[in-house]
Amino acid sequence: MKSKEMAPGEVLFNRALTPQHFLLALSLPPTFARPVPGQFVMIRPAGGGPQLLSRPLSLYDHRGGRDGSRIELLYRTVGAGTRQLAALKAGESVEILGPLGRGFTLGPDVDEVILLGGGMGVAPLTFFAERLGRTKAHPRVVCYFGAGSRDDLIGLDRLSPLCSELHIATEDDTRGERGVITGLFAARMRRHDSRRAAMYACGPNPMLRTLSRLLAGTSLRCQVSVEERMACGIGACLCCATAVATPGGQASYRRVCCEGPVFNLRDLLWDALSDRSGSRGCTSP
Repeated sequence: MKSKEMAPGEVLFNRALTPQHFLLALSLPPTFARPVPGQFVMIRPAGGGPQLLSRPLSLYDHRGGRDGSRIELLYRTVGAGTRQLAALKAGESVEILGPLGRGFTLGPDVDEVILLGGGMGVAPLTFFAERLGRTKAHPRVVCYFGAGSRDDLIGLDRLSPLCSELHIATEDDTRGERGVITGLFAARMRRHDSRRAAMYACGPNPMLRTLSRLLAGTSLRCQVSVEERMACGIGACLCCATAVATPGGQASYRRVCCEGPVFNLRDLLWDALSDRSGSRGCTSP
């Protein structure tokens, strides 16, 4: 499938995990390309429905075969578009574009992978951890995950078995350590050898901005998946453009849907990023 052509998909199930969180499984044609963790799709009900624009959702899982592909999307309802997706039933049809964007990459000298997530960042990070388990390198995976409350900790049942360590923080002290997840990571940061470790993060932009301050002056490599509103998913509308630093230190703009959503942490100009939080990690509602 060409990445700029909508393809048909069939809903296998669309399960409510909480009143706001849903797990959507789709059957897709064999032409759906094998995605890289961190990539996303644009999805809408067949025919568009009342909300004509597609919604971007991170890939949570992918299984491919000669007869077709099966993908899973983990999302949160935050507006009319995602509420429309939540109403989909098994057997109904969708239109899907993807996989899109730039995903996570693993360097050859990485023995330890550090995952740091919040909110719907669990989706791409879980997909990445699952894919790492099937690589020859098979690095050790340490995960830090946070939320406002235990009720917002979605998907940890799938993530936990993929990690050697899972550290949890909630702001209301209902599970794990009390506080924000960047605070818990800061307390343990010196335990990680930056020469052999690499970090991958996805979550609300304020969390990632704090992480950038924590890693300033360190050599720990870090890739982040940023949140930004999207309309087309293919770089035509430019509404997801975000500021990055050029090698010469000047500001330039990159499209989150094409050159991202995964960027090198140190390339982003964090003061220019919005604080909006989407349904998947870089989405529109």
